[in-house]
Amino acid sequence: MVVELLPVKEAEDWLAYHAIRRRVLFELRGLDGYDDKHPDEHDERNIPLLLRKDGIALGTVRLDLSNGQSGVVRLVAIMPECQRQGSGGF
Repeated sequence: MVVELLPVKEAEDWLAYHAIRRRVLFELRGLDGYDDKHPDEHDERNIPLLLRKDGIALGTVRLDLSNGQSGVVRLVAIMPECQRQGSGGF
């Protein structure tokens, strides 16, 4: 088993990243209006990450750096079928 938490860079990774976030953080909560083009996603102080297990995208998180020494872990999203299995604590 190979588990990786990698920066989102490639187009394929961006698609997976937004699909997971849209599903988990919006659709499953009955919300709409997810904006995959929100400027925060491309702010140089923010680091979007994609969690993959054996090459399959199953989660996301974004690290927002507030200054040179600290930051905030935001928007953790794990696909429903992978929740409660320890993936969010990777």
